[in-house]
Amino acid sequence: MNRKKIHKIIVKLITGICLIVYFTTSGIIGFNTVKAEAVSPNAKYTVEYKVKSSSSMLTGKIGGQYTIHPWYQNRLNNLARDYGKKINIYSGYRSVELQRQLFNNSDRSGKMVAPPGKSRHNVGLAVDCDGWATELNNTQLAKYGLYKPMSWENWHIEPIETKNKNTEQLMAKYGTPNEIIVNKPSEEVSIRSIVKMLVDKEIDRIDKLMLNRE
Repeated sequence: MNRKKIHKIIVKLITGICLIVYFTTSGIIGFNTVKAEAVSPNAKYTVEYKVKSSSSMLTGKIGGQYTIHPWYQNRLNNLARDYGKKINIYSGYRSVELQRQLFNNSDRSGKMVAPPGKSRHNVGLAVDCDGWATELNNTQLAKYGLYKPMSWENWHIEPIETKNKNTEQLMAKYGTPNEIIVNKPSEEVSIRSIVKMLVDKEIDRIDKLMLNRE
């Protein structure tokens, strides 16, 4: 088999692999990958998540001072899109000061309102909502990476990353939402450019092998 035939076979194989990867991971099936990078020394992580749509299905207190982590917000948005109903959020991120006010106005037992600095809301990893979302159970939420940690609060939803973690651990890992910069989705790389890059690299490698044999 001569070198040209080998090259043609390689091109076909790489093209097929790239097409498979492209159609299963790209926007063809409604997904684009977005990366969230931490810029705070307290938030040491990188999260990659799938975005189904840029349109929001969330209403209420999810912006401004109430902003929750983008990747967590996206999970809630995906949940709402699949059910075809908007989720109304009346409490998202809370500052420690706001948490203190709420705690002081509660019975201070810590069951209904956590002490300041102890709530998942203070890390931007909890929302309180009303309406249809309160009727969902943990089995239904699990596929979206969400759960309800307290059976007596069916309005309170968190991402599964909070399981078995205290607020201090979560703060050290994720920081607060305002410490996060979310990069916009980069421009899609065309299949042609990917194939060309891989083929050129492989052809160069084979050329070197052939020269060594001659």
